[in-house]
Amino acid sequence: MSELLLSAAHALDSQVGGHAGVLTSEDGAILIKATLPAESQFYQSLSRADSGFAPLKPFVPAFHGVIASKEDPNEKAGASPAPQKDKFGVQQRNVSSPQHPKILRKVHKGSRPACGIARFFPVGDGNGSPDSSKHGLPLALLLSVIRGVRRDIAQIRDILASIEMRMVGGSLLIIYEADWSRAQDSPPGYIVKLIDFAHTKLAPGMGLDAGVLLGVDTVLRLLDGRIEELTRE
Repeated sequence: MSELLLSAAHALDSQVGGHAGVLTSEDGAILIKATLPAESQFYQSLSRADSGFAPLKPFVPAFHGVIASKEDPNEKAGASPAPQKDKFGVQQRNVSSPQHPKILRKVHKGSRPACGIARFFPVGDGNGSPDSSKHGLPLALLLSVIRGVRRDIAQIRDILASIEMRMVGGSLLIIYEADWSRAQDSPPGYIVKLIDFAHTKLAPGMGLDAGVLLGVDTVLRLLDGRIEELTRE
């Protein structure tokens, strides 16, 4: 990536994946965000076939390189556009015995997460008007999207269950098309990505990250609950 790309970029008004101050390229095809060296190293490692994180590559935003910004001491990394971001899991302290992880704090907050998942996946009002996209998708289409999202997250869970690693502050980013006509004409109409790798590292010999797996299982359970709720309607 070149300084020319950065000079032509402009800031987005809204947050992206919970991050403010994100830039986009002139044509809107690339997002540029400030990042810590550890996160850019993670992305660069995905290009190596022998990387322990390589299995995650299909579920990580495309990485196009790093620009050293003169205004900001942090690096700026370019990733493909990839907005509901779900912090998941519990944070673990590194301990000598992987059989006894110490759970420090819950990342999921809020007394009724099921209500949150229902607000993120609402059913449309059914009148087919141009404004209907503001109120959710038609039931059958919404169920198809949720089932697809669940399928992708289950695959991510399987991969995470095969890597000895530690992840703090990781997120699942879920985006789906809310415009009725576009959603119907361009299936599957959603993407699921794993993001936020500033505090992610391989941990050989430490066992699986039970906190991350617990968090992903929570998301899967919430999606299952929403699917069950919608199939009763």
